Amino acid sequence: TVYEEIKAVVSYEDSVKAVLKNTDRYINGKKVDKASFEYIRAVKTRDKYIRLEQITPSFYPAKGMDMYCDNASGDYIILAFMIFATVLIITMEREQGLSLISKTTLRGGAVHGLVKAAALGILCIIVSLIMHICSFAVIAQIYPIRDLTVPIQSVAGYTYCALEISVWQYI
Repeated sequence: TVYEEIKAVVSYEDSVKAVLKNTDRYINGKKVDKASFEYIRAVKTRDKYIRLEQITPSFYPAKGMDMYCDNASGDYIILAFMIFATVLIITMEREQGLSLISKTTLRGGAVHGLVKAAALGILCIIVSLIMHICSFAVIAQIYPIRDLTVPIQSVAGYTYCALEISVWQYI
C-alpha cells in the first residue's frame, strides 16, 4: 500500500542506523574471530551501509517499478524468440545443405558458426531492447513513473539495496 511505501522511506535512516549498530556490536564483540567469514561479511556490510547513510530517499510510487522489474512474460517471450531463431538458423542451413559446404572450406565451419552466433546475439540484443522499451512505455502509461534520478532506495521494495545507484541505473 501507499502507506507502507511512505513508511519505508520515512524509516530509512533508522533502518540504516540499526544495521550499522548491529554490525558494530558484532565486530566489537569479545569472542570474534577476525579471520572468520561472518566477521569479514559484517565489516563489508558496515562499510556499505556507512555510504548508504548519506542517501536521502524520497517517496516514489513502487507499483510501476515492480511491474517493470517483475515482468516475467517479456523475458519468456525473449527466451522463446532466441530458441526459435536458433532452431530456424540450424534447420535452414541443413535444408539448404550449407553445413556440408562450410565444413569443406579453408577455415572449416568454425568461422561460419561464429558469424552465425554473433548475428544471432546481435539480433537477440535488439529484440530484447525493443521488448524492454515497449514494456517500459506501456507500464509508464498505466502507472506513474516519475523522476528516474532518485536513489533506488526510494522505491519501497528496494529500501535495503546496498548499491548507490539511481532508479535509471537499476533499470
